[in-house]
Amino acid sequence: MKRIAMVVLLVLAASVAGAQTEEELDRELLGDSASSDIQEEKNSWEINGFLRSSLQLALPFSADASEYEVVKLEGRGRLNTQYSSGTFSAKASVDAFYYPIQHFKDTFPRNRIEAAELYVAGGDRFQYKLGIQRFAWGNAEIFGVTGFFNRLDLSESLAKDPSDITRGVAALSLKYIFGELAVEAAWCPMQYPVIVPRGFWALKDHKPYETEFIYNDSVRYDMTKSSAGARVGGTMQGFDAFISYFNGYSSNVLINSTMIETGSLTAGVIGYDEVKRESSLEYMRVNSIGLEFSRVIRKVTLRYESVVTPDMGAMKKVTDDDVDSVILAMSNDASDGELASIDRVPYFAYTLGADWNIWGANGMILLEWTQGLYLRDMTDYNYPALSYLMVIFLQDSFFDKRLTVRGGTVFRPIAILPGGLLSGEVAWKFMQNCELAFRGMFFFGNDDDLFEYFKNKDVIEVRMSYLF
Repeated sequence: MKRIAMVVLLVLAASVAGAQTEEELDRELLGDSASSDIQEEKNSWEINGFLRSSLQLALPFSADASEYEVVKLEGRGRLNTQYSSGTFSAKASVDAFYYPIQHFKDTFPRNRIEAAELYVAGGDRFQYKLGIQRFAWGNAEIFGVTGFFNRLDLSESLAKDPSDITRGVAALSLKYIFGELAVEAAWCPMQYPVIVPRGFWALKDHKPYETEFIYNDSVRYDMTKSSAGARVGGTMQGFDAFISYFNGYSSNVLINSTMIETGSLTAGVIGYDEVKRESSLEYMRVNSIGLEFSRVIRKVTLRYESVVTPDMGAMKKVTDDDVDSVILAMSNDASDGELASIDRVPYFAYTLGADWNIWGANGMILLEWTQGLYLRDMTDYNYPALSYLMVIFLQDSFFDKRLTVRGGTVFRPIAILPGGLLSGEVAWKFMQNCELAFRGMFFFGNDDDLFEYFKNKDVIEVRMSYLF
């Protein structure tokens, strides 16, 4: 179960992938505030979106595999509308999903319509935004540690489109601008649990006993589970610097497990067929302080962000011997089946990164290093999820931006924890508004205690999109 917990926590850390910048969010907040009435009227309405079909296939791994396994067949449409008038704006971004084939009846996504963003905003020096919104706290590209508020959608695990990993939350945010600095405050009145992997990507534990994962990821409409935070910073002597505080539920969730007797255990006998393991997410309310720094030096952008959490939760290790001991005690009516306990410990994590526009405006190399530490002797606890993670990513465009090529790897560059992911994508735009993309994701290092979860999870994907 240690492996599963570490995988989930790793992916949960990817909260900043695809996030909007402060500048982009401010443009959404105030609209395109041109000085003339003509320009303001011209830009009062904006409507755009896309229609997309996706086919995702799992590669065969055995000699008798005769065909690819269909992981996902999805139709999706998005409509973005925004109205701006002076210092007031309103935005609605709505998604519709359709699945003609549902391969995993219990865990597959349902046909649905949902709002990605839905808010009103306004103001000049003092700004407000009320409704479903995404926050741009943090500056890391892949594994951010200060993206406190956004909800994480990991229903497809590492295969999730980076722009869809973060979802908006219902919140009230305020900002006061003075010169090059700004003070922000935010309040979210409910808890948004992480959407955990489903279907093909569902959590599994390859053990001699049955494992059942409890999907407790529905939104908690409970005012007592609200979150709040504040952030201050801006541009100072060429640096962008921010400090933030957050009180709420951490997205670095833990997996708690209990052994349940499903049959009739014989005293003194470890009967795997008579038990099952129930696992569910545990959300910890924490206090966190975040720091962000970034600077542009010619073609290179340097980024750093870190978080200190004095009351982070840590799960004690559970070995196969521990499970056997619990089952044996259950057979003698001396155990309630609990496998592990959670302690509060001080925690520190950081991401250090740089991107280099080496080939001009369209070409980029991204490097990021992410590390997490429990600030005490943790030999009896599971390893922090954000540990020794290196990201290398490259992207470039050709033929007047019609052909885009991107690819990279996430891996652990140390001998004791080998393993990682290779991914690549080629996208071609034609007829101005159409795009055809091919993507592949390939995992290596199956003996790694993190990436072993993705054993036999290599996939390829084909997407066709129409932009309007």
